[in-house]
Amino acid sequence: GGCYLAVSDATMAEDGSASLIDVMAISADGAYRNLYRLRSPSACYSLSFCHRSTTHLWSSQTDGLVVVYNLPTSATTMCQDTPGRIFRSMSTSRTLFVSTCENYFRVFRVPQPDQTT
Repeated sequence: GGCYLAVSDATMAEDGSASLIDVMAISADGAYRNLYRLRSPSACYSLSFCHRSTTHLWSSQTDGLVVVYNLPTSATTMCQDTPGRIFRSMSTSRTLFVSTCENYFRVFRVPQPDQTT
């Protein structure tokens, strides 16, 4: 048995470049290995694997950007939401996400990667 873990430094690097996201496989005996290293387009404050998936990860950025990563293919999709640290959640189908802000919520369609490239 084991699990996957995604971690990122929540702050931007000193040179202004975005922080990295590391995805690791951790075994029951505590051994781990780095599977993926992703460059975050901006400062990331939340990382989650999509529902029942070890191949799709999504992140919330402090500037409002939401990024969905397809790890095996390196494909990403992005959409813009309200900047700040607000609550967001992805649907189990990876087609919708919801965000809450003050006294309302919004539902967005997640852009699908271009299948022609």
